[in-house]
Amino acid sequence: MQERDVVRAGNSRLRRRKRKIFFRKSSLLLALFVIVVGGLIFLSWRPFLQIKEVSVVGINVLPENELLNEVEDVLGGRYLLVFPKRNIFLAPQRALEKNLKITYPRIETIDIDIDTKRKLNIVLTEREGQYLWCDGVSVSAEQEQSDCYYMDDRGKIFDKAPYFSAGNIYFSFYGTISDDIEDQILGERYLSMEEFMKLTSFIDSLDKMDIKSFACKEEGDDFILYLGTKKSSNMPYMSWRRDIDMAHLKSNVDSAFATEPFKTRYKDDFASLEYIDLRFENKVYYKFKPTF
Repeated sequence: MQERDVVRAGNSRLRRRKRKIFFRKSSLLLALFVIVVGGLIFLSWRPFLQIKEVSVVGINVLPENELLNEVEDVLGGRYLLVFPKRNIFLAPQRALEKNLKITYPRIETIDIDIDTKRKLNIVLTEREGQYLWCDGVSVSAEQEQSDCYYMDDRGKIFDKAPYFSAGNIYFSFYGTISDDIEDQILGERYLSMEEFMKLTSFIDSLDKMDIKSFACKEEGDDFILYLGTKKSSNMPYMSWRRDIDMAHLKSNVDSAFATEPFKTRYKDDFASLEYIDLRFENKVYYKFKPTF
């Protein structure tokens, strides 16, 4: 009996000793952790590790002061409530690039770095308006202009356009946009990039054939291309199915404009043209107003 008590007492002392050792080690590690973290926090706020200046290069249209204020707001934040985002080693450069492109869809490319003088440099390029997308389906000369937005050469909508632009300076696309994004038009696309590039390539190929146009409208399953150089009371058009192979479509156009009497009449009597219908496989239908 006494021998068992001795063993139990020995085990109890051993457990107490192990607990003491554990608590000592834990306390030491905790103290070390606090010292290290505290030191890092202290060091992260040292003035010689703070970004002291922000510069931006490449702005033409964007509001520079507004953009710089956006950057300053981000740099004024903290990680985990303690580490400054203004620190040259902690500044969220990639996140800034992403957020600025979302906030300002006009930005096409952006690169942010921090130089040895603790200056945060923003170098960007802006999208240029190549086309317009107009929120509407009517292209009549009498109708007031719909809300129109600039698009770049890949079909990205990036800024509101002034009233005078549609149908005069820029080629315009008319149509509706998905209900899911109608409240967030900037930064979206009217068509997929692939479809848009094929469409504009076809329109450009017509221009090289001296077949001028100024607007394109999506109407159901068809595209309607308005011929000429501006809106007028008489606006002849060319139509085709949206799902048609564009190479096949171009071949039909080439054949039609190389065939008499259409070739000569289009050249000499364009004002009387009403439409060119390319929706039916290898057939091309057209109509001119009767002359008396």
